[in-house]
Amino acid sequence: MSQSVLENVEDYVLQLLGKRLSKHFYYHTISHTEEVVRNVKHLCEHEQLTSDETEIAVMAAWFHDTGYIVTHENHEDESIRIASAFLRSLDCPPEKIQKVAACINTTKIDSLPAGKIENILHDADYYLLFEADYFARISMLRRELETFTEHIYADKEWWTLNLFFLKQQQFFTSYFQELWKNRKPVLVAENERILLNLQ
Repeated sequence: MSQSVLENVEDYVLQLLGKRLSKHFYYHTISHTEEVVRNVKHLCEHEQLTSDETEIAVMAAWFHDTGYIVTHENHEDESIRIASAFLRSLDCPPEKIQKVAACINTTKIDSLPAGKIENILHDADYYLLFEADYFARISMLRRELETFTEHIYADKEWWTLNLFFLKQQQFFTSYFQELWKNRKPVLVAENERILLNLQ
């Protein structure tokens, strides 16, 4: 595939999200998708993926949250449907579409990546853990979840859930694995401090 195909994918996704993504997505915004794409490109370079593998990872990154225009729950399945339909319209080979779908599927919260391309999208989707304003950013995620699930989190409940998430979170690329060794204890300690102050 040519660079123009990736440009078509980018244009399509940006227009789709711009027109149809609910304003109540406070975390899973267009900016989030663009940030995931940037991190995927960086990781593809670091992990020395081929141009073909990089293309698959970048396409999956663009499409991975498009399903939110249809549903909040199990949005990844809709993302795969949207990606597959558009890529077929570009005469993308079926085996490449299947690989894009596999990458998107691995962004499900309970899924584990099964290969280096999937590793990259999985890890890039959690880039916020390395942002300086991580704790501020997850307040946007909390607001989004409360809107779509209609469950209001008590502070102690939210920070207990977040602490569990931080402790069990794992990365699969060598780049993020190395960063996580130092970052995880910092985030865990800060989260524990927040919980202690709620006592």
